[in-house]
Amino acid sequence: MRHYIGLPVVSLLTAVACSGGIDGARATLPALGSRAPAFAYPRTDAGTLGSTELLGAPAVLALWSSTCSASLEALSAIVALQAELAPLGVKVILLADDAELGTLAHLQSTFGALPVGHAAGKLKDVWSQTHLGPWRRGLGLPSFLVLDRASTVRYTQVGIEQARDARLAALRRQVDLVIAEPGL
Repeated sequence: MRHYIGLPVVSLLTAVACSGGIDGARATLPALGSRAPAFAYPRTDAGTLGSTELLGAPAVLALWSSTCSASLEALSAIVALQAELAPLGVKVILLADDAELGTLAHLQSTFGALPVGHAAGKLKDVWSQTHLGPWRRGLGLPSFLVLDRASTVRYTQVGIEQARDARLAALRRQVDLVIAEPGL
């Protein structure tokens, strides 16, 4: 039995305001088939959250910011996705672009068991392949990447659109494909 987590309704205007346009933002994410960039960010609860923790397990990365209304609208769905996929061995992590760690402190209880890395305004430097233009136009938020066991980018998804249920179903199908692959 397959369960899909529904995302809250967000107007297309809000989604485009945070992402700066879906097609342009999608083009800036790491290319399909490429290795996900290395990263190491302080966790919001303690310690460090790094790319080395993802090797050997399928993963979903959510690039996110509390200053983006579409990201905030998606938070409950990301937390629910982590709760659903963790028992299947899939790591779901959130990389928050907020400049100040204190900005995220008020959301810590909302994150639950979701690992959150504090990227401190550096997501675009690591995750955008163009490094051009202002942040909101260079990489849409929230963005999702599905990685296989070798941290190869298998699927990318930018923003939240009115077709949210279909987009979430597409994300989950890609995760299911990666889960079904033989391990390393």
